[in-house]
Amino acid sequence: MKTLHSKFFCCGALFLGLLMWPINAGAVILTVGAPPVLSISASVGVIVLEFPNFLPGTDSNSEQVVYTVQSNTMAAGTINGAISAALSDDFEHVDFKGDVDSYSNLGDPSFASLAESSGGFVTIATTTTDLADKTPGTGQGDICIDGTLTITWKGTLNSVMPAGTDAQILTLTIVDGQ
Repeated sequence: MKTLHSKFFCCGALFLGLLMWPINAGAVILTVGAPPVLSISASVGVIVLEFPNFLPGTDSNSEQVVYTVQSNTMAAGTINGAISAALSDDFEHVDFKGDVDSYSNLGDPSFASLAESSGGFVTIATTTTDLADKTPGTGQGDICIDGTLTITWKGTLNSVMPAGTDAQILTLTIVDGQ
């Protein structure tokens, strides 16, 4: 019985001693977050289109380009024209065209996706042309896109083309619908 009493006394003294010692505690606010992302980047920097002759109606070779598309800032729901294209200047003898081949989701299955705005090749000029629309995901994933968009580019001669080359800048734009 004496042993039990001394154990209780030691525990009580330890507890009382802890209460009497000054205790300093610090608190910090922990913030986590991800930066806003809205990007499209190409697998190539130059697209070279060559024609087998100079006659109107002739198609060039086709060039397939894979674009990496990422965003965590998309508006919910459908966004028409989420991906669009425009040339810096019109080609004098060529109708430049693009066709969305496919979109592959690399992210979570709940993420939104991209679908071709209109079937087949569409002519790209200096005014913005819609190529792909955002289709809704599910839940929180609806505001996110993470995937690859494959587009095939080609040219069609609209008049007799004299010998020589011409170059323009092709700009693809992603909009978040906000």
